[in-house]
Amino acid sequence: MQDRSFLRRPGFTLVELMTVIAIIVLLVGILIPALSSVRKQAKETATAAIIKSIGDGCEMFHGDFGAYPQSRGYNPFEGEAAQIPLAGAQWLTLQLSGPDSQGYVNPTVKNDANGDDKIDQNDWLEWYGLPANQSRSYTRNGPYADPDGKQVRSVNRVIEENQDVTGIPSLLVSNGAGGNGGGSIWSNQFIPFYVDQFEYPILYYAATPGVKPPFTTGTPGSNFTIGKYDQSDNAAFTGSDGNDGRYPVTGPGWDLTGAQADPANYRHPLGTLGYVKDQDTWPDPKTFAAFVCDQNVFDNTAQSNGRGLLQPHNPNTFLLISAGADGVYGTGDDIANFEHN
Repeated sequence: MQDRSFLRRPGFTLVELMTVIAIIVLLVGILIPALSSVRKQAKETATAAIIKSIGDGCEMFHGDFGAYPQSRGYNPFEGEAAQIPLAGAQWLTLQLSGPDSQGYVNPTVKNDANGDDKIDQNDWLEWYGLPANQSRSYTRNGPYADPDGKQVRSVNRVIEENQDVTGIPSLLVSNGAGGNGGGSIWSNQFIPFYVDQFEYPILYYAATPGVKPPFTTGTPGSNFTIGKYDQSDNAAFTGSDGNDGRYPVTGPGWDLTGAQADPANYRHPLGTLGYVKDQDTWPDPKTFAAFVCDQNVFDNTAQSNGRGLLQPHNPNTFLLISAGADGVYGTGDDIANFEHN
């Protein structure tokens, strides 16, 4: 007679199964945050490389033109009468890559398109409005930075992908400032900008050569002082309290993550200047001035009364700033071409 014990199949008890499940859950709980941290670190490293590449492009641009790309001015495709500011992030891409990523036309009388001996809206539209199959009569410089397509965006592309304009500042939407003008084929909505690995715009601020004050203060025509850097250059992205700058547009910033409770009043820390004329004490925290000031310079010149020299990082070149993983400009996880506080 066959022994019944021989026919028994080995198996797991309920307690053993529960133990195994508990171990798996524990391992997953440990591994998922670790993997998330690794992915975040990888994106930060890649973003730093993008910023380095763009910085190298700015240096090549400087080598050709004797100046770094500008970061302020009205959208040249809209005409001066429209007075629609173009953000520094967009000016950067326009000059390093061109609006169509095919290079940049130097805006000099040599390239005057209609023979009126001046450079205006018509010239800009002519330079970049030729059909693709038509030979171009104007020399393109660059591209000085040529990231892959994933690293170039426009507001129009964001809208197409998300089918939503909620929270996008009016200056970045077609027809310019809330519909107060513009509407060209290269209105602000269609001008591209570089993005980091988190798909957030990379801000660009060009230093003003030959000036002593660290920051532009006041508004044009009213106690106005031009400084090395102007917080309003990227007000369309960061928002602005409207108190200081060449283009002190009062309004909210772009809530890039869509996670804020009140996007209509959203401000990035960089949206507030945090500096007043002739200030020689450390700027208010969580402001543009505090973020870009060089702490070492201030500490080395600080006096017993707490006053010192306020000097921004890269006082003679430019600033590049990524919002980092949190999508907020002016916080500790930002990635920049300087060591911020």
